[in-house]
Amino acid sequence: MHTAGPLYRSTYQQLTPLGESASQQAYWLLEGIVGISLMDVVLDKKIALSAQQEQLLQQAIARLLRHEPLQYVLGVANFRGHDFVVSPAVLIPRPETEELVQRILERHQQQHPLRILDVCTGSGCIALSLAKELPGASVWATDISPEALAIAEQNRQRLGVEVQLLQADALQAPFPAEELDVVVSNPPYVRQSEADKMQPNVLDWEPHLALFVPDEDALRFYRAIAREAAKKLKKGGWLYVEINEAYGHEVAGLLQQLGFGQVQVLPDLQGKARMVEGILG
Repeated sequence: MHTAGPLYRSTYQQLTPLGESASQQAYWLLEGIVGISLMDVVLDKKIALSAQQEQLLQQAIARLLRHEPLQYVLGVANFRGHDFVVSPAVLIPRPETEELVQRILERHQQQHPLRILDVCTGSGCIALSLAKELPGASVWATDISPEALAIAEQNRQRLGVEVQLLQADALQAPFPAEELDVVVSNPPYVRQSEADKMQPNVLDWEPHLALFVPDEDALRFYRAIAREAAKKLKKGGWLYVEINEAYGHEVAGLLQQLGFGQVQVLPDLQGKARMVEGILG
């Protein structure tokens, strides 16, 4: 029989090489594997730790010390209050992307009918969250990676929503639906030259296919998506994209050239340029 306090302290001490994040990661790890809460630690609650849990905990600590992201270690990442299955086949959902979803909800919550396409869906966090929170909407989602789509299908089943998941190359394939009201995408946007500035837990573990674009054509996904959106959106339909803060105005200019109006570069909660939106005139 263990108690929560010493178990937390032991886990924390083993994770100290991770620096300032060690304390929080120790809590999350114990919550995810053992099922104990912060209050359990404070109250030093008695914990019946099975041999299997103890083995899983030690394996998880070893993985974290190799800079594997906690979300991959636990197999889930929280996004808008739901746990999404994640693996190295998909990017870990970010809080900034939650803001993108919130922006869409604020504008389209009362719109019926509503047809939405999510391009480069990855784990499906955008498309599935919109389907969950806009239950009357028709939602499609595409990705080039069959492994990512398999993860998205797991998440679709977990959330119990209807979303059509389709394999497609965002750079070449036409959209699978027409007369759309919303097109949204969080495409690859990290320039190859930025790789040396990235943390090991991102660079060494998250899928490069979903992260990087060549420096000489950093807008390639925005160009392809915006061109196709200009064909498939209804008049008055909206395009929303997450961006690299380094080229927000370039993406905005691209949308304007393709006939989008009311184009805005929007900041995230950290004040960084993170989204571009525009309406098809």
